[in-house]
Amino acid sequence: MTGTTRWAIVGTGGIARRVLQDLRLTENVEVVAAGSRTQETADRFCAETGVPRGYGDYDELLRDPDVDLVYICTPHPMHADYARRAILARKHVLVEKPMTMSVADAVELRDLAAEHDVFLMEALWTRFNPNFRRALAIAADGQIGELRLAQTGMGFPVPASGPKRFWDPALGGGALWDLGVYTLSIVHAFLGSPRSISAAGEVQGDGVDRWEAVTLDYEGGGVAVAVSSIVFAVPPTASIGGTKGTLVFSGPFFSPTGGTVTLGRPLEPPRPRTSLSPSKASAMCPCSAP
Repeated sequence: MTGTTRWAIVGTGGIARRVLQDLRLTENVEVVAAGSRTQETADRFCAETGVPRGYGDYDELLRDPDVDLVYICTPHPMHADYARRAILARKHVLVEKPMTMSVADAVELRDLAAEHDVFLMEALWTRFNPNFRRALAIAADGQIGELRLAQTGMGFPVPASGPKRFWDPALGGGALWDLGVYTLSIVHAFLGSPRSISAAGEVQGDGVDRWEAVTLDYEGGGVAVAVSSIVFAVPPTASIGGTKGTLVFSGPFFSPTGGTVTLGRPLEPPRPRTSLSPSKASAMCPCSAP
């Protein structure tokens, strides 16, 4: 697409408001509409944010000829259906993480988007952070050798009082859908698809996972460990190990402020050097903060 892209935001909660602020700082983007489950909620959102049009009916929003792209930030279980309907209406789609609640739904959406020639992407902002992209380039250049290890984690105790989405199984509650999306995406970005996966964790009777530690095994000897939790704190760190050295992110890994590459091996003295330039990226994750 060329020129200005006209967006509609589907969902009017806190995430929608934060993303709207960022969109208004972006060139060639215009937010023209917002959709909610009721017209009253949509109208209130528009009045408070200055979005021109509000829709209480999703299909009516999709019929708006001025909408090029929909950004879906509804509760997790609604993502697949809303994205499917948008694709069939030939709207481009950006979906909050997790894109879907199953692999089958994700594959269906991928194929449907290709069939209808529309853009579809999961809205995982970390992948566009300048420092994260620099880290990927460093790894791809072989500066730390062949990649063999990824370690990452993210978690914090969420009170029973909420936010509700963490604890309600009907909303896709649990640590994996909300936080594990970040940890596993970082692992995948550096090491790719694993040969096998194993996990330990704790799941409540209603199916909500309280924490998990996932181990991924790779062809050629690589391994990764990703921990996520909504009942205890997990440092939001990430490190990558290679055959020549390590790359360690500074700040929360989902919004890194920098990083350090360290080369050498015992008993030789290490040779650390800062390799990622500092950025002004926010240290708070808008999608997961309680």
